[in-house]
Amino acid sequence: MQKGKTGFLFKPDKIENWDLPEEDKRKYFTRRFSRFRDKFEISKDFKLYSFRHTYITKIYLELRKSLSKHETIQQLSLITGHESKAIYNYIRVNDVELPEDYSSFLE
Repeated sequence: MQKGKTGFLFKPDKIENWDLPEEDKRKYFTRRFSRFRDKFEISKDFKLYSFRHTYITKIYLELRKSLSKHETIQQLSLITGHESKAIYNYIRVNDVELPEDYSSFLE
């Protein structure tokens, strides 16, 4: 394993050209992450794919500082290749952002 902003978290040792089917590459990293998770006693609910959710959520929150919710979702669509409906489910926007306060309409 390497440290640093440009390093890899997991990297196959001594493999220059890694010509394997995508499924085999995914299995390799899944097994490696499972060993890492077990060693550090991290919950089995936390999967390697969780990093993607966390990363996209962080991007969402950063973009929301300067863009509307709709514009942010459009940007994430370009980044992820997902449609906006999928992004809402993907990052669980409702859990990330507090809803607007409409209580003044009740007065």
